Amino acid sequence: MKLYSFLYENGSYQKKYQSFNKKSIEFTRNKLMNDINEGPSLIGKIYTIEVDIENEVWTA
Repeated sequence: MKLYSFLYENGSYQKKYQSFNKKSIEFTRNKLMNDINEGPSLIGKIYTIEVDIENEVWTA
């Protein structure tokens, strides 16, 4: 299973966005990139992590 993630930074505020749905994470990232009201910010590239879930335990 793939987990998609990117980092958003605005001043001292940092947030990591993560989703198993690639289209959802792309939509969120594009919305942040196009939102001029957010001010100066850094939006990282989307990266993929392979995740195995067995007995409700995650390993990457």
